[in-house]
Amino acid sequence: MEWKFVKATTKENIAKVEKKLDYIFPDDFKECVLKNNYGTPENNIFYLPDGTQKVFGGLLSFNEEDEEYIVNFNKQDDIVIIALDPFGNKIAYEKNINEIVYQNHENNEISIIASNWQSFEASLTKID
Repeated sequence: MEWKFVKATTKENIAKVEKKLDYIFPDDFKECVLKNNYGTPENNIFYLPDGTQKVFGGLLSFNEEDEEYIVNFNKQDDIVIIALDPFGNKIAYEKNINEIVYQNHENNEISIIASNWQSFEASLTKID
């Protein structure tokens, strides 16, 4: 899958973020970040369990100098925010189970959307 607006990052930057967030990202996600940091996937549509269509806006950056630096978005204890949709909703890892979740910014409701990054990325589609 093609990703746009990518900014290069390093394994060292990922390790710094992990230390600051006290969270170790799964290897498949780290591989994606090394290739697609701060990027937006060409296939950017995903679905909540109830069938609601959502848009994946882009990954947060692992580069400290970027405006959307991942550390600045993570103030919660139970999730690690990794991406946003265009409306400010969050795509995150749920810390206790390492599943990918979607958090609605209006009511903070959380929905599990994938068991891991690889299955989430594979589920992304183009708009119909």
